[in-house]
Amino acid sequence: MESLRNRPAAIQERIEREQARPAPDSLRLYGLKNLKLKFRDQIEYPRVTQP
Repeated sequence: MESLRNRPAAIQERIEREQARPAPDSLRLYGLKNLKLKFRDQIEYPRVTQP
């Protein structure tokens, strides 16, 4: 579970590096942002289903 919590931060770093480039790749940014959302959902889902 801890590794899932660390992954969005690592992906955010990759997003920031891509955005800092002179010509960011919009498709890469789109994919990274979707990946970050998927990890967030995987972290949040168990919290919602636990009593």
